[in-house]
Amino acid sequence: MAKERQTAYKVSIGLLLSSKISFTEERFDHLDINGKKVMRVSLVANIIEKYVSDNKPYATFTLDDGTGQIRAKFFEDINLLEDINVGDTVLLVGWLRHFNDELYLQPEIVKKLDVRWIIARKLELERDYGRNVMQIQQPRQEMEQSFPRANEYNEEVTVHEEKIEMSKEEKPKKEHNLKDDILDLVTKNNEGIDIEKIILSLNYPVAEINSAITELIEEGKIYEPQPGRIRSI
Repeated sequence: MAKERQTAYKVSIGLLLSSKISFTEERFDHLDINGKKVMRVSLVANIIEKYVSDNKPYATFTLDDGTGQIRAKFFEDINLLEDINVGDTVLLVGWLRHFNDELYLQPEIVKKLDVRWIIARKLELERDYGRNVMQIQQPRQEMEQSFPRANEYNEEVTVHEEKIEMSKEEKPKKEHNLKDDILDLVTKNNEGIDIEKIILSLNYPVAEINSAITELIEEGKIYEPQPGRIRSI
């Protein structure tokens, strides 16, 4: 039987750093977050430091989303870093690792994003975990310096989210075209597909994709066997 794919939970860095670490026979096993055993995560953050070894295939970069900082380490696939530089905003999907008292990330996917995606992800996290999820690790003054719009809520943030959806680079397409594209991706993957991969594959605003997926589930054309993963009926 094939090994079940672990869900990539959307988190903030501060939430990772403040969560309880569970070990099995002195080896890292998972983080306990809201009653879930989290081993694989999805986060949106800024690159503030990058290092690439000249002697062997090894590289690191440091991520900051305004709630804390964490390192991502590459031991083989350093080609994922070719177009990633300090100052970039990225989506990272990867595995949690722990060694020498350091919690770090082993990436599977690294994708450069428009900086406005930080606001979109912030809204998602506040919806799922509450507003304090973006204020865990840093004092208010420090957080505002690294995440300047973290103190803009409600009406102002909603305006920014609408600008993301209506940007020239990601002009919304007709709803039926989006649904067709989603169904095409789902039917090509018999074992199901992560919603995160659908977002990366399609050139639509994230809010439009999430809305279309919800409607397809309600219409009985797809279903969600586990959080963050969908399959065709």
